[in-house]
Amino acid sequence: MYFFVSNRLKWMSISMLIYSIFVVFMLFSCKENSTYKSDEIKNVSATKSQDSLREIWTEYGVYGAFYSPDGKKISVGNARGQIYILDAVTFEQICMVKGHQSNVHSIIFNPTSDWVISSSKDKDCKIWNVEDCSLYMNLKAIDFSTYTAAFANKGKYCVVSGNNNDAIVMDVKNGKVVKRLKGHTNEIHIVLYSDDDKYILTGSDDSTIILFDAETGEKVRQFFGHQGAVNCSVIDHDNKTIVSASSDNTVKLWDLETGEMLHNFVGHEDNVYVALFNPQGNLIASSSKDRTIRIWDVESRKLVKVLKAHTNLVCTLYFSPDGKKLLSGGMDGTIKEWNVETGELIRQKSFK
Repeated sequence: MYFFVSNRLKWMSISMLIYSIFVVFMLFSCKENSTYKSDEIKNVSATKSQDSLREIWTEYGVYGAFYSPDGKKISVGNARGQIYILDAVTFEQICMVKGHQSNVHSIIFNPTSDWVISSSKDKDCKIWNVEDCSLYMNLKAIDFSTYTAAFANKGKYCVVSGNNNDAIVMDVKNGKVVKRLKGHTNEIHIVLYSDDDKYILTGSDDSTIILFDAETGEKVRQFFGHQGAVNCSVIDHDNKTIVSASSDNTVKLWDLETGEMLHNFVGHEDNVYVALFNPQGNLIASSSKDRTIRIWDVESRKLVKVLKAHTNLVCTLYFSPDGKKLLSGGMDGTIKEWNVETGELIRQKSFK
C-alpha cells in the first residue's frame, strides 16, 4: 500500500512539473508572438472593437489618461512603463519615454500644463517635462509602489499614495517629504487635492475615505459606508460634496461637511474604478470592470447614459477642461474620447 501511494505521488509530482513547464512555455510563446501595432488613430466609422485574447494581457493596459489643464495635451501611462504626451486635438504623439520598469498607474499634469508626475508599481515617482519627456526629478524618498501622485493646484507640493497606509506630501523643488497623512489601515488607492488646495482626500483598501487638512496634515473627517475598497474619491469644485467609486460596485455621493452619504448610485455590474465630477459639477462619470462608462445627473440622481466603452475593464476616466469631452483608457490598450452630450465616440488610439 505504501509503495502504491508513494509511486502515485511521485508520478503526480512529475506530471505537475511537466504541466507547469508547458504552461510557462505557452505563456512565454504567446507573449513573444504578440505583435505591437502602430499608434494609428482610428475613426469610429473605420473600425470595430476586436475581442481578442491578446487584449487581456496586462502589458497593453492603459492605467492613466488625462487632459492637461489648458486642454492642449493628453498624458497616457501604460502597463509597460511607457509615458506618452499627445496633442489633444489630433491625438498625435508629441513625445514618449520608457519612464518606469513597471505599470504607470497615473500621469497627472501640474497646474501650468508643463510637467506631469507619474506613479508606478516600480516604487519610483517622477516628474517629466511635457515638451520632450525629459526627466525633471525622481522623487527617491518613496519606498513603496505608488498608485497616485498629484500636484497641488498652486504647484509647490505634490502628494503621493500607494501600497502603504500613509499618503505623503512632498516639496516639488527639492523632493523632500513635508508631511505624512495618517489614518488608514490599508493601502491607499487614490489621493488628490481639492481645487483650492484646502483639503487632501484619500480613498483606501480599508473601505473608507479620509478628508485631511492640507496645511496641517490633520484628519478632518472619515467617511464610512462602502463595503469594498475605495478606488477613487474626488471633491467637487465647490468643496461641498465628494464622489467615490468602490469595488462594491457602487458610486456614492457624500456631504463634505457632515460626512453623510447623500446617494448611492447603483447600476455597474462589477468593480467601479473611477468616479468624478465634470467641471460644471452637474454630472458624474464612472467607469468599471464591467467595461462600461456611466454618466449620472447629480441633481436628479438619475442615470443619463451608458457607454459600452472598451473590450476590457475601463481603468481611467477624465473630463476635458470645458466638460464637453470625456477621455477613457482601458486594459484593451486603447484610449477613447467621447462626446459627453451625445455619448458618441469621437476618436480612439491604440497603444498595442
